[in-house]
Amino acid sequence: MARADLAQQLPPARTALNGLPTGTVSRKRGWLREHQFRSGADGGCWYFATVPPDPTLPSGRFDLPTPHGTCYFADTQRAAAMERVGVWTTKHKPVPQDFVDGRAISTVDPGALPERAVNLGSPRATGFGVTGELFTMSDYQVPQAWALAVYGLGHAGILYPPRFTPGGRALAVFGRAGVPATPIAVVRQLPLADVLHRNHIRIARIPHSTSLTMVNPP
Repeated sequence: MARADLAQQLPPARTALNGLPTGTVSRKRGWLREHQFRSGADGGCWYFATVPPDPTLPSGRFDLPTPHGTCYFADTQRAAAMERVGVWTTKHKPVPQDFVDGRAISTVDPGALPERAVNLGSPRATGFGVTGELFTMSDYQVPQAWALAVYGLGHAGILYPPRFTPGGRALAVFGRAGVPATPIAVVRQLPLADVLHRNHIRIARIPHSTSLTMVNPP
């Protein structure tokens, strides 16, 4: 195997996954989600994304196929924000304003989350074929296959290290695809721009027309 080749493989047979490590979903602090702000009781926070029928369309790392879906959370404001803006900050570039406008970070009531989830970030997970590539690889077909395998074993979600925040913790919660039938309120909601400002992450402001100097062509 060349160094550039991915080592991470598809999950083994279901019987080989019995005993996957699990972890407690912390109740000491609220879990947070970055999302598009929409009208409603939760401001658009709760949405379970599914694997699209067209593989060229964007999807989430641990999305499930319809009629099931996955909703993603992080354990800090910064970790939640980085899932949106990490593609810019890793290049040492300011985040485009239109990438921030209309976005929010919501804190959810921990009581709305499962008490336990499979912990694929546990050192014990390596014994089942999990590598760190599962949380960073750009081809989502492999992690989505792992999500389906975990769901098939009856687990409520996956704990894992987020791609852009070393030392952070992320949670993928399984549920019925789409918006929950019963609205789930959030504890707190902040504009993404405010969170970026607090964490000293620059936003590339779009200049207003009144601040521009018009120059006649020669």
